[in-house]
Amino acid sequence: MSEQVRLRREKQTARRAMTAEARAEAAERIAHRLLSSDSFRRATHIGCYLPWGAEVDTSAIIEYLWTHNKTCYLPVLVPSHQNRLWFVPFYPDTVLKTNQYGIYEPKPTKRNRALPQKLDAVLVPLVAFDRHGTRIGMGGGYYDRTLAFRRTRTTWLRPLLIGLAYECQKTAVIPSNPWDVRLDAIVTERTTYRPSSSSPKRRT
Repeated sequence: MSEQVRLRREKQTARRAMTAEARAEAAERIAHRLLSSDSFRRATHIGCYLPWGAEVDTSAIIEYLWTHNKTCYLPVLVPSHQNRLWFVPFYPDTVLKTNQYGIYEPKPTKRNRALPQKLDAVLVPLVAFDRHGTRIGMGGGYYDRTLAFRRTRTTWLRPLLIGLAYECQKTAVIPSNPWDVRLDAIVTERTTYRPSSSSPKRRT
């Protein structure tokens, strides 16, 4: 078993072990911390997600976007490109359907789908993270492939990539791969982590 697989199982178990009340309280604190951030409040076009399983609930964040003249986008699976995402505007009256994983998403059209380069920030779900901004997701690689352009940028770091997680999902160091896209910040119920300048080298 690889270290990433082991960590994914360990942190999924830790997340599921939280009571519903604990997750709800943590999600409220995460939302408050995120919405108090100047960099997030300045953003107007924001990619979000609808929680699946025990992921951090984003309903309060989405409600904030709807009531503060910001545009909320949800990720949508790209049918013609394996393991990639479009982002589609999400409004209170948007009709949703379930995708192949049972996750709700809006219907994309040629006119409403957006590339992540057009967004100011993207909220990223995760299973595990470390202080260096490395994350472990569900294993599909959707966000890493979609956001691959961020790996080569040293300026104009758009969109801002923000992971949402419970504190129990933190680990010391995640073995990283060349294709991993690091997060700019991770917000938990306890604090906001920002990657250090001394991040460990990636495996080649």
